Amino acid sequence: MTTDQNTTDTVQRTAEHLAAQAAQRGFYADVAATGQAAAAEVAIEERPAPDHVAELLGVASGTPVLVRDRVQGAEGQPPLQHAVSYFLPAIAEALPVLREPDTGAGGYLARLESLGLQIDQVDHIRPALATAEQRALLQLPNPAAVDLIVRVDRDQNGRVVHVMDLVRTDRNVTVTAVNRVSSAA
Repeated sequence: MTTDQNTTDTVQRTAEHLAAQAAQRGFYADVAATGQAAAAEVAIEERPAPDHVAELLGVASGTPVLVRDRVQGAEGQPPLQHAVSYFLPAIAEALPVLREPDTGAGGYLARLESLGLQIDQVDHIRPALATAEQRALLQLPNPAAVDLIVRVDRDQNGRVVHVMDLVRTDRNVTVTAVNRVSSAA
């Protein structure tokens, strides 16, 4: 496989699909680019914020926050990732649609933008061996490598409005484009 091709068992993950203001973004756009249909099991509930999430959101540890817990993949294929989103309480209150399984075209990012927010997104990625729970959930062999990602979404004022914990399988291929700025003046 070359670096610009997809097969039915891998999905290229691109920043372009996260940045584009389109009906399908991020995961859904990446899967659609392979010609497959995305599939997701979604659970939505209020849960106490884990310590690292509470710290990022600027709330007290254990504060109840809206959680969107998704196991995502392509139809007929093993899951590609487990994504758990945590929303700042004020954002969840302002956007009741976040409590629905389908948040509409453009997903949660489009909903944040509908509030007039300009979102700056940063992923912190760390490779790891999958835990027994992750292997079971994502249908992985033992041992299995995964990427643990903490995605932090900040608004134009630097306020963290959303944190996502992602576990991505090795069936994801992350493609990173670097736009160099010339040092010649």
